[in-house]
Amino acid sequence: MANGETDLDREAFEFEKSKWSDEIRKWKAEERRKDLELEERRAELEERRAERKLKEAELELKKNEAAKQDTSVGKNKVFSDAMRSSAIRMSNDPIEAIAFFMNVKQLFDVY
Repeated sequence: MANGETDLDREAFEFEKSKWSDEIRKWKAEERRKDLELEERRAELEERRAERKLKEAELELKKNEAAKQDTSVGKNKVFSDAMRSSAIRMSNDPIEAIAFFMNVKQLFDVY
């Protein structure tokens, strides 16, 4: 009987051992899955932070551009750019000088 009991004990032990081994494998698989989810969440969070920083930088740039345009130097630059793109080019022909100066006068009246 001692030999039969030891075989039963050994079989019970092997069964329990395989059962715990399966449980440990399941726990490890679950842990790996949770680690992957955590890494995905961290990556998403980092991406959101980068997008937020980019938006903040763009907003700051827009604020700086608006502040530049509010100064007298900025206003003069905008005005000169508008005049430069609106005015016709003066040629070497002296007869066209009259048309050029009339156009410039009209632009000053408009702006």
